Amino acid sequence: FLAEKSNAYDLIILNDVFEHIPTDGAVDLLACLKAALVPGGRLVLRVPNMANLFASYSRYLDLTHVTGYTEYSLMQILDQAGFCNHELVLPDWRPDWAHWRPWKPWRGLKLRRRLDYCLHSFLYWLRGYTKPRCFEHNVEVYTHKPEAS
Repeated sequence: FLAEKSNAYDLIILNDVFEHIPTDGAVDLLACLKAALVPGGRLVLRVPNMANLFASYSRYLDLTHVTGYTEYSLMQILDQAGFCNHELVLPDWRPDWAHWRPWKPWRGLKLRRRLDYCLHSFLYWLRGYTKPRCFEHNVEVYTHKPEAS
């Protein structure tokens, strides 16, 4: 289908799809997606985040998941496919005062997200690993097809 759609789309979104593609076919799929995008077109990819503590659960929750990605490996494969200007979507840490209630002080303040971040940061520090920027259950990246030269 995409082979017949050269330079046809401004935006392509793959939410929870890319982890179902074997690694040896992932670059080929990305090449087809890149060819289907107009110059400067945007690709959005969301996959389960293998940097999360529950990554193995996400990875093996569905038998059709064949590949796992972190923010680094996802950007690495996007580089190999010729995409540029990758943008990692990071969580919003600002309190949501519209949903905060004094009798429920934890609601709207995103305390669970902050605690999750602290726990992940500590464990990565403890192991001496490079700390990812995103510990969410999913990692989402916006990337672009290069402009025509």
